Amino acid sequence: MSDLDIPAPWLQVVLLFVILIIYAFCSAIEVSVMYIKKISGNNIHNNETNPKINKIIANAYYLKALQFLKVLIIIFASFDISLYIMPYFFQGLYSNLEISNLTAILKFSQFLISFLFTFLLITFCDSIPKKLAMIAKEKSNYLKYRFINSLAWLLIPTIRLINGITDFVMSFSKVDAKALEEKVSEEEIKALVETASEKGVFNDLEKNVINSIFLFNEITAKDIMVSRKDTYKIDIDDPLKSYLDEAIATNYSRIPVYKDEIDNIIGILNMKSVLAAAKRVGFENIDIKSLLQAPYFVPEMKSLDELFSEMQSKRNHMAILVDEYGGFSGIVTIEDLIEEIMGDIIDETDDDEEIEIKQLTENSYRVLGKTELRTLNKELDTDLESENCDTISALLIESLGYIPTKTQKPTVNIGNLSFHVDVAEDNRIKKLTLTIFPKQDEEQTNSYSLDMTNENTNSQNFK
Repeated sequence: MSDLDIPAPWLQVVLLFVILIIYAFCSAIEVSVMYIKKISGNNIHNNETNPKINKIIANAYYLKALQFLKVLIIIFASFDISLYIMPYFFQGLYSNLEISNLTAILKFSQFLISFLFTFLLITFCDSIPKKLAMIAKEKSNYLKYRFINSLAWLLIPTIRLINGITDFVMSFSKVDAKALEEKVSEEEIKALVETASEKGVFNDLEKNVINSIFLFNEITAKDIMVSRKDTYKIDIDDPLKSYLDEAIATNYSRIPVYKDEIDNIIGILNMKSVLAAAKRVGFENIDIKSLLQAPYFVPEMKSLDELFSEMQSKRNHMAILVDEYGGFSGIVTIEDLIEEIMGDIIDETDDDEEIEIKQLTENSYRVLGKTELRTLNKELDTDLESENCDTISALLIESLGYIPTKTQKPTVNIGNLSFHVDVAEDNRIKKLTLTIFPKQDEEQTNSYSLDMTNENTNSQNFK
């Protein structure tokens, strides 16, 4: 032995082995809890230990306790190796050797052992336990509940202190930590849905429904409204017989009613009420004013999730949208909101000519000019974007630089999309034919130029 008398570190080796087993155990629990948290307890509702598992899932301190213990184990293991195991190993290996550059060799040996320890730690104490825990899934959590509960009880005071310091520091920044956590959680769910869809757990419809729900708070009522110009409405001062046949022919169950001017919406007429009143007193004796329901006014920029919640609670089937100046801008119905989630709902009363997107051939479609850009992108997997336009009609008019007349049938090419105007009237494009060609150049496909040639030509190409 040398002057530096270091005892044989067998106790330290055994202790290191024990704490690494605990580290592996923590890794297994961590991935198991995260798995059950992601599936939201779908398979644990009938288990008697469910309240305990739910407690772990709901309280973030339990997961943080595991992570905190793993950090402590790494720190302790590093000290154990550097202060006891490595000095003893090097003392026995190099004490009787005459090596001129011993310091460099010792440093290299320390680096090599550190690398080997890290590799073994990640492989045998982290990766393998996590994979084994995923095989056992939620059953492993039931067996480990007592361990994580006791661990959390011991470490929660420390974790709360760390969280308090973190929140205090974050309060000086402009970052909303809670909003960031919610966004990350949403992205995790979307990724999980995408993975489940690829594995066949969800079909395309189910995946689209889930993704549409997440977009509900990002889409406004204006994005899905039936515009003021496309809304069928009646004047309260007009005699019933002047519009009765037309109103019945529209198949609309509810119709906005205005007085004097269109911006002055005074009520909603339910056609069922009209028919019921006609049965009692006859059409000629109906008092339309007495049948009107109070209009439900909402700002056009209200998000769909808020609008849907309000319409449910107030039992309103139609919302009257108003712009920033208080003018009537359009309507949104409960059916519009449901279609935003489920896709278009077509019943036997729908006119085939009013279907926004109808496939004609394998790569061509008949599209109504009022179709929203985001609707086309969603239905046909295109990527049309515009800061100024919401509809196909507006985009093409912006691209052309003029409003086509009834006799003009221009064609607009945007990337691999070719739009041929079929019907243009009332200062807008009513119908068009869309042809989708195979994508050749990604940069060309995703952009177009507004460099115009002769505005009177019947064809424009934007590349």
